[in-house]
Amino acid sequence: MADKIKFSGQRAEEFQVFKQWDDYRMDPERQKRRFQNEQQYMNQWGGRSAVRITLPALTKKHLDSAVSHLEALVEELKAVQKTDTKIYHRINMMRSAVYRCHVDLKRDADDSRSMPNNPSNDYRGAK
Repeated sequence: MADKIKFSGQRAEEFQVFKQWDDYRMDPERQKRRFQNEQQYMNQWGGRSAVRITLPALTKKHLDSAVSHLEALVEELKAVQKTDTKIYHRINMMRSAVYRCHVDLKRDADDSRSMPNNPSNDYRGAK
């Protein structure tokens, strides 16, 4: 549908850049590599002192998504806290929960122009 819209001047150049970016992101090889990287990061963090959560903050959809995912994260962290295992296991479980929340928030924010609401796209606008 977006290919049928005609733009001129600077708008055409901007659209071309967005289209190239979408084509780059949707390449099956890059999607596979992105998924493998997520799995590797999840399994091999090591001894980092902190983990982060990226919260896309541009639309109401992002706010609703953040509220639901952070509520789920709090519940998961409370369950981890009550788990009767060694502390380093609980810390790794906490890291996994935070990372999953981070990835899910970026996926839900999906700002793809050619394939909106496609969960296989990551939200790359937030760094």
